[in-house]
Amino acid sequence: MYRIPGIDLNVARPFYRKPETPVTFPSTAADGNSEAATTVTVSPFNQLFYDPTPPPSLISPQRSAGISPESTETLVRLLVHNHITWHIFFNYTGLHNHVPHHLLALWAMGACAPVLEASYTHHCEYQRPAFESPGHITQSNFYKHLGDERYYSAYLAFFTSELLAKGLGECLEEYVFSPTSNFAHPDNGDEEQPWVLSRFLSGYVHAFIHVGYGAEFGILGVSAEGLAMAAAHQSSPGMLNREWFQDVIVQPGNKGGSRSALTILSLLACDPRFSDVKEIDILSVFATAFKEYGSIIREYVEMWKFDVTSDAGIADAVEELSWMNSTICGVGGHVSSERFNADFLLAHILTSSLFLPSILSQTSKLSSRRALLLGYFT
Repeated sequence: MYRIPGIDLNVARPFYRKPETPVTFPSTAADGNSEAATTVTVSPFNQLFYDPTPPPSLISPQRSAGISPESTETLVRLLVHNHITWHIFFNYTGLHNHVPHHLLALWAMGACAPVLEASYTHHCEYQRPAFESPGHITQSNFYKHLGDERYYSAYLAFFTSELLAKGLGECLEEYVFSPTSNFAHPDNGDEEQPWVLSRFLSGYVHAFIHVGYGAEFGILGVSAEGLAMAAAHQSSPGMLNREWFQDVIVQPGNKGGSRSALTILSLLACDPRFSDVKEIDILSVFATAFKEYGSIIREYVEMWKFDVTSDAGIADAVEELSWMNSTICGVGGHVSSERFNADFLLAHILTSSLFLPSILSQTSKLSSRRALLLGYFT
């Protein structure tokens, strides 16, 4: 098992329970604080969780043989239980609930119902119970509690309502890709802006992956969890450039820069400005890296030649990013003759590219596609 340096696993799993112990709601959180571990009611569930739909894009991952009515019923039932029972972070250091990721991946590969049950039983051993937020989230206070994980359940309820009313594509446009959701206060400095797209891509790309599962399988309840997770993440202002959010028409044939993603990666690897990078704590790697090197990284990202005006252009961009991530993970995990290191962070970067087609399929707005791809590349 991969062990994150500096983290006491007893602290990282504060809600550990033996597998044979029934899942029940304690009256308070395990450490005795005031977080009431009660059921968080979000309904109606049949509009949030249902049989998965076909992949939204021809270049999205496809399904394997073996899916059955029994496995599908089990999948939906377990997703609902996870949705109302557990918090999106399973501990107080911000490590993420992976239940939907694991269940949906197993189901798509044809796993039977008992395998899905066994997987969920394992995850239940260490999840953190859900609790009611201190207050509600509305349009008027949406930005006020960003980054505060105590408001996860409130953001979950908010996004549930918005998704049921507007659908995933419109919610992504309004709350993730829009200029307003990233720099709502144009006169303020970068540190005081919401930067929701950076929250969407931070935290080891978890919110992106989570919403990606929702988009790929067409399940609004999973998308709501991912959007609420993004709202609970801290922002990384150095990741983004305000100019990427300009609501302009991208002309056909205008591909921005002049270099491929792999060429840019090779240039960055040879840049002497990165020759003396100090080791960064894994829990703050995004925030620290973008604070210290964000302007340099963005300088390279803006060299990228890509086209968002056609399906073929999107497919080429996704392919480039997928190869780039495979190279980063493969080369980054190989050090001399030592055993290959399947690095925790690089593995997330690698697998996240699987969800690019599904999320990109949710928006036809060219400026939003451009902002997402540039932010993701960064």
